[in-house]
Amino acid sequence: MSYSKLLLKVVVREPIAWVTFGTLAVLLSLCVFLPYPLYGPELLKLTLRMDYESLSESFSNGSFDGAPDDLVESMHARVDYMSLALNAETNQDFYRALSKIYAIDEAQSSSGSLVGTSPLEEVAKKEYADAMAMVDGSVGYDYSNQLPGIPLLTVAPSTLPQFALSIPAIAIAFCISSATDRRKLLGSAAIPAGTSLLSRCLVGVVLSAIGLCAAIIPPFLIATGVRGFGDASYPIVFLRGGQIVEMGVGESALWTLGLMTFTWLFLVVVGVCISALAKNALAGPGVALALSLIPSAPNYYSVNSIWGPTLESLPFSYFCPWVVAGSCGAFPNVDLTPSYSLQPTNGLMVLAGWTILILFISAGGLYLRQRVMRRRGGVPAGNGLSLSDSTIAYGRNVLLSNVSLSLPRKSITGIIAPNGSGKTTLLEVLAGDTRRMREGELSIGGTRVTDEVAYALRVHYSPSDMRNMYPHMSTRFHLEAVKSLWNSTKNVADVVEMLGMESFLDKPCRVLSQGMARQASLAMACISGASFVLLDEPLNALDPIKAECAEKCIRWMAAQGSGVAISSHQPEEMDRLCDSFAFLVRGKIERVATGKGKSCREWFESLFTTGA
Repeated sequence: MSYSKLLLKVVVREPIAWVTFGTLAVLLSLCVFLPYPLYGPELLKLTLRMDYESLSESFSNGSFDGAPDDLVESMHARVDYMSLALNAETNQDFYRALSKIYAIDEAQSSSGSLVGTSPLEEVAKKEYADAMAMVDGSVGYDYSNQLPGIPLLTVAPSTLPQFALSIPAIAIAFCISSATDRRKLLGSAAIPAGTSLLSRCLVGVVLSAIGLCAAIIPPFLIATGVRGFGDASYPIVFLRGGQIVEMGVGESALWTLGLMTFTWLFLVVVGVCISALAKNALAGPGVALALSLIPSAPNYYSVNSIWGPTLESLPFSYFCPWVVAGSCGAFPNVDLTPSYSLQPTNGLMVLAGWTILILFISAGGLYLRQRVMRRRGGVPAGNGLSLSDSTIAYGRNVLLSNVSLSLPRKSITGIIAPNGSGKTTLLEVLAGDTRRMREGELSIGGTRVTDEVAYALRVHYSPSDMRNMYPHMSTRFHLEAVKSLWNSTKNVADVVEMLGMESFLDKPCRVLSQGMARQASLAMACISGASFVLLDEPLNALDPIKAECAEKCIRWMAAQGSGVAISSHQPEEMDRLCDSFAFLVRGKIERVATGKGKSCREWFESLFTTGA
């Protein structure tokens, strides 16, 4: 099974993603039921009536006495057309009269008689009225809950805060980054970082497509079911880049969906790539969230925007689809960015270009980091797993100082110490997590830990808890994933039978008992076929029968050629299983072979009892 398929199976089961998809679908569907106001005939007539009453009053109180004859004549014509519009019986007649009014306003604006508007704005209004006059006289939308399916697609996104449209994409990036965290199974996979990054982005593309469908289709189907599909040629007129743009609502809907899709892909790739580079599941989604908030900044789309001429080239400029592609029922308004044309075609290219660039730079960065790491370090020592002259610490708290340890193959070594002495941390370091390793060398035969892929293929770590497992995935999934990722030839059915796991093989890990989880973790280690297997408390919480099966499995791994390291609090277990012991004593490692006349408990008491 490929890495991409494994990751997709995990991420598609994450509830966080589906909660955000569902929430966005609900928010977009609200305008199907709630009357979000549009610039339809009702609102236009309301403002027109106010202007009519004001202008009529101006004539009656003599405000135009002494005014130039041509201005008085224009105002009289304006009042007459206002009266025609207000008394129109059909929307077509209303918009025809409205077009005459805007023609008068455009002429006055051009001559300087009308202050506060530009001639281009008045021309845009006239073209809008002319376009609406061509529509069936019975069709007019005053509120969003009157819209059919196609027009609703252009209006619904504009009813939400801009960043709300981006939250699902950020959730996708978080789910992918969390699933591939270094502590998770798919984060420790022994595959090249570049391949892993491309697979994560591919999964992000697939999940984005699923998420957009889940969010967009419900409100569209509801509106279509109630009020029909709608007329794709229904006109939208607005100003963009100092130009009047007219398009059908169907074209606007396609651009809206396209811009949302490419915005999501951009944010997902940013989130995934930043997390991969930083090796932190929260870093990428945090950056993506910050980017999604940029267009909400005051005056972002203003002619005085701090971004200036770069506005057209920035990906966040196209996060608001209604600014670029218009929206049904939006009346032509003043174009705040007359010098910069945010065209949808350019938007798709900018978003795609930035997405590819970020992916390319991130993949190159990961590749260079791996190359640099491979060149670091000295000459690997021995044929086994070797840690030499190393200091391991949490911040200033030094757990082990200047220690060395060698684990041979076909042998079982017990890692023994009181709680808090660093047993688990030591196993994590030996597994390749060198964050706590300040100095020294770590290698397996001729492979240094800095050669991440090759090292990871030769070691498998089973923690004492379920931190590397996925709560919503089955035990069977984890076993098959390990077999695939470690390129193992082990038979899953044989290991399952050896450990007696048939009863919970298809149960999700979140319902497993502690003992079942330990069995699953041990089975994963066994199936990996790794040269070295590191087991943290593998027999805890197991009943005597299951413990006996687990011990048989551990001996079988050693007999098959694996070097096994075990940490445990049970001296009797260590005596039965181990060929040697490594005691962590006051920041040092005391290596003791078995058969020297003392049991594990006796060695423990002699090394750790006060006064020894």
